[in-house]
Amino acid sequence: MSDKSRTTPRNRDDDGVPTWDSHTSPTTITTRAECLMHPDRIIPVVFVPGIMGSNLRARDASKAKGVRNVWRPDSTDAVVSVIGMGPSTRRVVFNPANMEVDTDIAVGGKRLIQSGIGFSDPLLQSRGWGSIFWKSYGPLLEYLEESLNDVMKWSSYECRSTLSENWSAYAQDGAKIRTGDKDHTLKLTQEELKNVANYWYPVHAVGYNWLQSNEQSGKDLAQQIDLILGHYREKWGSRAVKKVIVVTHSMGGLVARAAVHPDMGGAGDKVLGILHGAMPALGAPAAYKRMRAGNEVAGITWNPLSVLTAIGTWAFLGMHGQDVTPILGQPPIGQQ
Repeated sequence: MSDKSRTTPRNRDDDGVPTWDSHTSPTTITTRAECLMHPDRIIPVVFVPGIMGSNLRARDASKAKGVRNVWRPDSTDAVVSVIGMGPSTRRVVFNPANMEVDTDIAVGGKRLIQSGIGFSDPLLQSRGWGSIFWKSYGPLLEYLEESLNDVMKWSSYECRSTLSENWSAYAQDGAKIRTGDKDHTLKLTQEELKNVANYWYPVHAVGYNWLQSNEQSGKDLAQQIDLILGHYREKWGSRAVKKVIVVTHSMGGLVARAAVHPDMGGAGDKVLGILHGAMPALGAPAAYKRMRAGNEVAGITWNPLSVLTAIGTWAFLGMHGQDVTPILGQPPIGQQ
């Protein structure tokens, strides 16, 4: 047999497990087909978005002025319906007790999530990717999914694995950070990165009702972590570890803290570590400014589409204090 080989294109099944399609060929063609497996040890990664980054719908639309998709920033129809609400209507529609997380990947027959990495609809749904504001967080989820599972690359020509370009810089140049008044360079050794590559990191998203208390959202997150771990343990047994890695943004960090708190979610023994991004550990004074002055128009690049988008976003979030207060003033998170 020839030593020549070719790498068979990799697809994914509805659980994210790699699959390959190969076809028989004449015996005169002796090129081997390689199927590059992912590691069989599993550590799920759980992403928790910031305030207003989770999609919400009314449990009972009749109690929300007939509005079902209350907070769905990716849906033009949902955005327009919120823009047209006055303060008193917003107060009724955004009742925390009538809210639940909306995990659908389509609304009103219109597809809102367009995955660029080949995920099937059932996989998008099971990973919870429909529960978050896709235009804001979708690129991050896809980046994490691809980068965390691409630490090492197999070279058919050299018959060995090498660090991928995305990760080699961390072993060569490291990352520059500043602690206090001192600069540091943090590096990962090749052995450390090879150890990272020994695991498969399926990325999940867990949206939450950002109108309720962070304590309750933490309990809900802890429950979702149990379900995620249970799913992999059921399918892969001991190859699936009993802990997750949590990645958060903004208020999602407070939710994660509540999830691992022993008197709240109690999930501390199920979390390997938490990576926070811009967590408002000392509170968010900007929220109170919004209730006084409303939101600003931002992100304009002075072309007609950008101007209309910025104005639409401004109206959607609340142009004036009286538009913002009915939403942030009545739920527990407005006082936390």
